Amino acid sequence: MDASTLATTVVRIITAIATRPPGDDAAGSVARELYEFVRNNIAGSARGRQVLEQFEQHPGEPLLHDALRDTVAGLVRNDPDLSQRLERMTARYHATQGGAGTITGDQRNLSVNTVSGVRGRNQISIGPMTITNNRQARISLAVVGVVVVLLLGWGAYGVVNVFTGGSGGTPAGAEPAEHAAAGVAPDGSSPQGSGSDAGRATHESVDLRYTPSLGDPMETHFDVTIQFGQPGSDTTSCNFAPPPGTTTVPFTLTTVNRNTTGNLDTVPQTKIRSLAPSAIVYLASPSCEPLTDTIYGFWPGPRQERTVDLVLVGVPRNALATAGVEITFGLVNPLRSESDPPPTEKVVRATA
Repeated sequence: MDASTLATTVVRIITAIATRPPGDDAAGSVARELYEFVRNNIAGSARGRQVLEQFEQHPGEPLLHDALRDTVAGLVRNDPDLSQRLERMTARYHATQGGAGTITGDQRNLSVNTVSGVRGRNQISIGPMTITNNRQARISLAVVGVVVVLLLGWGAYGVVNVFTGGSGGTPAGAEPAEHAAAGVAPDGSSPQGSGSDAGRATHESVDLRYTPSLGDPMETHFDVTIQFGQPGSDTTSCNFAPPPGTTTVPFTLTTVNRNTTGNLDTVPQTKIRSLAPSAIVYLASPSCEPLTDTIYGFWPGPRQERTVDLVLVGVPRNALATAGVEITFGLVNPLRSESDPPPTEKVVRATA
């Protein structure tokens, strides 16, 4: 199992424990043993303690799951023995849960499917129906699947014909395809707000170094892009309802990790605030929540890239020039003492 997949599986298990109410022991002793094993290994580094402390304070925060996953992945890449022990422990956990957990999809939005309903090796159960597991039965199931796909395709074709009048032309009131694809009006002009990527983009390099009073120096190197969309063009599933007289302004934060030496997993603290006094910065994916605390999970692993969707909510329509954000990137010892210097920071401002 590769490091990223193993780390994702481990974080899923320990998140299930961390988010359970006190006294709930449904996860079992194997999961608790895995949790303690991971905690003890992560706590060996300042970065690990920093991530672990944030995760245990907010175990339901998806961005902190990403940060914890990246930290675990960094450990197992450099320690084959640790990787093998974690694989054995996750296998024991799945065995106690009575099913084989299969990880699918993007690791930032993990979904877990559990195989069930199988009665022995010679039978296939589909709801209340049981079929003998042989070559003929499998061929029959494949044929049924093909027929279902064809029927669905014909049904979709019929629906399209109903709405388009059976012709291959453009439906009444619709723009020609070449205009729609190009994002222009039928007369060839560019309409206002034609796409969320039409706003201003700000590019900055973030290079931070920090030397604590005790311990090794820390450094991190990132490229940052802040891309604004058109006011009111938010297409997320959050359904933000800004106050009267205000609007939403979507934007993305893309970070590219350029760390090649030293601690590859070192990332800065990140604080984001709105330049418009009345507006609030919201995280638009994977959860629709205001950003009020220091963020760690915006950062990808070494030599990787990550994009996060955000939205400014409550920007006055008569003062759109104030739409913008100030992002402070800070590198500091998480176990900072009074003798340590203040954080090394870089402030990036971007306007829509």
